[in-house]
Amino acid sequence: QIVTNYLISNGVDEKKIAYWFDRRKENMDGISDNDNKVEFMLFKQAAGTGWDCPRASVLVMYREINSAQFHTQTLGRILRIADPKDKDTFKHSALLRTGFLFTNYKRNEVNVPDASSTNKPFVFSAENINGKDIVIDNNMKSDFISRLDYGDLGNAIAFQRSMRDSFDNFFGFTTEIMSPEEKHNKLKQRGVEINTHLINKIIVDAEFEDFDNINSDINTEGRDADFEVSNNDVEKTFTLLCQQLLKEQTEGDTRITNIARSWSPFKSSLRVWLLNSLEYESNTCYKIFINDILKGSNSAFRKVITKSLKDYHPILNHFMSKRKEEIMEREAEVFKIKRYYYYTDDFVLCPTKLCVLKDFYIEKEYTGKINEMEFIQFLEQKVDTLEWWFKNGDYGKDYFALKYFNTTKDKESLFYPDWIIKLKDNKIGIFDTKGGQTASSQETIEKAEALNKYIKQLNKIGGCEHEFIGGIVIKENEQWYYNDNSSYSYRQGKLDDWKLLVDLF
Repeated sequence: QIVTNYLISNGVDEKKIAYWFDRRKENMDGISDNDNKVEFMLFKQAAGTGWDCPRASVLVMYREINSAQFHTQTLGRILRIADPKDKDTFKHSALLRTGFLFTNYKRNEVNVPDASSTNKPFVFSAENINGKDIVIDNNMKSDFISRLDYGDLGNAIAFQRSMRDSFDNFFGFTTEIMSPEEKHNKLKQRGVEINTHLINKIIVDAEFEDFDNINSDINTEGRDADFEVSNNDVEKTFTLLCQQLLKEQTEGDTRITNIARSWSPFKSSLRVWLLNSLEYESNTCYKIFINDILKGSNSAFRKVITKSLKDYHPILNHFMSKRKEEIMEREAEVFKIKRYYYYTDDFVLCPTKLCVLKDFYIEKEYTGKINEMEFIQFLEQKVDTLEWWFKNGDYGKDYFALKYFNTTKDKESLFYPDWIIKLKDNKIGIFDTKGGQTASSQETIEKAEALNKYIKQLNKIGGCEHEFIGGIVIKENEQWYYNDNSSYSYRQGKLDDWKLLVDLF
């Protein structure tokens, strides 16, 4: 509001101010259009990712930013080509290629984009042949991997219920109404002492004359005195123990990796159970709990905490699975070949006739380029049967991706097939070219079988607009072969399960 008031006081029309916050989005419609009337956009983190407004050229950054990646991503937003059709003017105009940053950070605290390929400004653009986004098929959706597992407890309410059930079962609490005395007796049977005092021993009246001998004198000088720990220190100790107890868990089905996100709901759940079970005020409950935990391996609460985390593990897995399904259903998008693609000066123009982009740019140097250029030459010869081909990218939501399980990393990963082609008989092909040892790697096996499964699923959909084909492609004996089998394998010179690609054309 302070910034808004400042802008208005300096003559800025409020209609020319846009807001992009979690709970407030105003005047954002059409903001990327070059003729849009909005001149200022206020944001926190939203513009760092998933936002594209090439006409933006000035950034005012007055806030603490902890991630260097956020710096470079956000600064990259003011280094775009405002009008892709005018790329030559952009390339030769220093003013158009310049972004302006105003900040109260010191020079050495600002991470300016470096000269690496991920941070270079775009200097080339390519428009597709239709002059608008191309939807290949409404059933052809591109996968993504959303961050689902934050290493925390997931659903706090579900955890609280699970902890309650685990604790009640461990201590023998029944569903019937039990008196406080009955509950205390059950706790005592498990070795929990109902000790409502938390004592801290300190040394008093000790005098040390020789500092060099303090290590030995400390055991004999003065006397021990017991002091009741203050309520404030009891609360602090309980909180620290909640964090420490989570850190101590090492087994796979009890280990919590994100302590920072987990200790608070863990503490809250534990507090609720203690209050309901002991029926004392909170600090007295904490004292009983702390005294038991200080027994180390003999602590009953240590045992039940580990048990409760194990009991919750399948519930957490189910919760994560449901969250994944909901996100996939909500966010999966039909893949589109964008109207424009942008490139840095690491790319060079390559003349083609059948590429879906009017100008095809390819990286100057990369592993596998020779193989891919030979494949382009093969496609370019199929004028009679091939409508167009598209060279897919390696990352990002602007390109087509499939999920597969990467056994090496033991997690889901994204696979970006190299090529999408459209034949004049209405078939859509999704292919990935390989060469040498990569064709027989475990990663290629996993990608090939994921692609085969995806194509089969598309072809089973009723009313699908196209027939889909595809697989892994290799070149042997100066001919291109493809493998579309459910179970993929490759050995050089052994191509019994492979088919000639030319037969598809």
